[in-house]
Amino acid sequence: MEIPILICAGQSLMRSGLSSALVAEPDIRVVGETADGSTARALARELNPAVVVADFELADMTGIDLVRELPGPSREAPRTLLMAPAEDDAVLESILAGATGIVTRNTLVEDFPQAIRATATGHSFLSPDIAALLLGWVRDKQPALLPALSLNLLTFREREILALLANGMSNAEISKRLCIVQSTVKFHISQLLRKLGLRDRLQAAVFAHQNGVI
Repeated sequence: MEIPILICAGQSLMRSGLSSALVAEPDIRVVGETADGSTARALARELNPAVVVADFELADMTGIDLVRELPGPSREAPRTLLMAPAEDDAVLESILAGATGIVTRNTLVEDFPQAIRATATGHSFLSPDIAALLLGWVRDKQPALLPALSLNLLTFREREILALLANGMSNAEISKRLCIVQSTVKFHISQLLRKLGLRDRLQAAVFAHQNGVI
């Protein structure tokens, strides 16, 4: 499936560099480029892009302003991938404005295709440095939110296995219940431990009970 995108950035070098880098991607097509948000709004209606890639600094407004002024995500409306400064306030404001994906302004152009594809399918995308910044902010200022954010990192299968583990099932019992081999169970457990920042399955069981997973 082809992903039509609109690039909106105040700097012509940024627009041309990103556009040139995406030419090699067979499933991504740049349908328009502009330096200002007001033109981006008009082009979004005219060209119907799946994703609007917007820089934080535009000729007439900020990228956050543009995200606010574009129609919210729907079957017809474009998703937004915003290039934001690596600062707490900017990232949080971008999330609240409704950006589907957020990367830093110094993200390598070769990393954009993955971000665009994820954003186009409606999956929230945060580049690793943005995710680290956000989690650091939560740890420092809103620690009560950390379990909920951590759980969102788990796949459906990982949450399923976490619940069974918390109910006292062994790897063999989980394997039999889910009709998967034990090596796959071990892999999923190692993944969920890593994502949750836990040391062992005992900590995982306690975490699951404390956060209503089972």
